Parts: sequence; structure tokens; C-alpha cells
Amino acid sequence: KSYYPKNKNGKYSFFIAGHTYGTPGKKTQGFYKNFYKDISKNKKYDFGILAGDFVRVASDESWNAIDKQISKLNYKIYLSAGNHDYVNNLYEERYGKSFYKFKHEKDLFIILNSTLNNLNIINKQLKFLEKSVLNEKFNNLYIISHHMIWMFNEKIFNSNKNPELNFKSNYLPDDFKTNFWDEVAPLLLKLEKNVYLVSGNIGQFPWQRAIYCKQFKNIKFLSTGMGGGKYDNYIIIRTNSNKTQIDFKFF
Repeated sequence: KSYYPKNKNGKYSFFIAGHTYGTPGKKTQGFYKNFYKDISKNKKYDFGILAGDFVRVASDESWNAIDKQISKLNYKIYLSAGNHDYVNNLYEERYGKSFYKFKHEKDLFIILNSTLNNLNIINKQLKFLEKSVLNEKFNNLYIISHHMIWMFNEKIFNSNKNPELNFKSNYLPDDFKTNFWDEVAPLLLKLEKNVYLVSGNIGQFPWQRAIYCKQFKNIKFLSTGMGGGKYDNYIIIRTNSNKTQIDFKFF
């Protein structure tokens, strides 16, 4: 249910998918086979968003394979860089800025690069986020990043006590925290808008959780992923003048 139910947008639908290269360790190129098969069958999306790790190894060969598959889809694909994708200038020379925004109908979409500063949204990226949220006019706000930059809050998520959640990289200490709740969350919680924060960094292994959904005040926190072969999924969001519907599509 919408925290602020009024949604004056036109009707449209899109998907958000994470870890779309699939199973770790397998030397494959291109999209996770069953995922690409599933989205290729559906011609009704207005656009799609890849929430990071769309290639296993960042190289021209891997990127070429992805670009070729994307070109066969009949709708726009937006990219959010994951730790497997982002290699400094090489990524940006090919795909442009790694954090950016776009609008669809009257909704604002902000793509963040959570790999840029070790899961922190700081410096130029934080200023970009603040300026975008404060200066743009929109009904709903979608913020997409690869990592669950918002998960480091024991009072809300109890995340460190759930071994099935792969919300952070193994090299990070147990007491690691990001600047999200100090510098990003206060900005979003002031908005009288529905805010959707979506990440794509879970579900790589069969013993991990493959979906996550929690609401805190006006913010909905969502995570999706694939590769584990058990509960592989991506998110489909449909919106019209009355409501926003969120579905986890298993395949």
C-alpha cells in the first residue's frame, strides 16, 4: 500500500533486476539464461533497470555480449553499476556517468553507484542526490543501487543477525556502517512522497534470501537477485492513476 496514496501518473510498467550475470563461478557471458528468456518474451515493459552485476568480469568482451542482448529488446534498459561492472574510467567511457537521473511520466528515478566509495554516498554523488531530490518536481521517487546501502541499521533491519542476507561484501567488518542514515535518510524522510529504495545484491547462492521487502515510514526498501537457482527473481512495478503494484517475478 502507498504511504501517500495519491498517484497522478499515467499507466506504465517496468522491471528492476539485480545480479543478472547469474551464478557466481561459472564462466558465462551475457545475461543469466532463464532471466533473459523471461524478459525477452514480455514486450509490454516501458523500460527495465539493471541493479548491478550485469557482467561477471568487466571487459569489452563481456560488455559486448550484454549490449548485443540488450539491443534485441524493444524497450530502454538503464544501468546501475555493481562491483563486478564498475572499473573506474573504463565503465564511464562506455556507458557514461555511473550516477544519474531520469524521469518517466511524473516519477523521478535516481541511479546511484554504491561501489564508488565503499557503499557510501558522499562527495559529488551526495550533492547530486540532494540537488535532484530538492529541485525536481515528482510524484514518486525511485532510487536504485546495487548494494543495500540502507541496511546498516540494527533497530530497523536487524540485519547482522540474519546470515541469509548478503547485504554487504565479505571484506567489510561486522561493525561497518554507511552514511545513509546520517546524511541520506533525513533528506528522504522529509518528503511527503512514496520513496522506493531498490537494490540487486542478494540471491546469488541457494542458501541466501533472494527477496527482501520492508517499509519504514514513507520509504519502501526492496532487494532482488538471482543466480542461486532456487528463488531467482526480479521486480515488476506497474503504476497507474490509482495505485502502484509491486511484484516479485520468480522464474
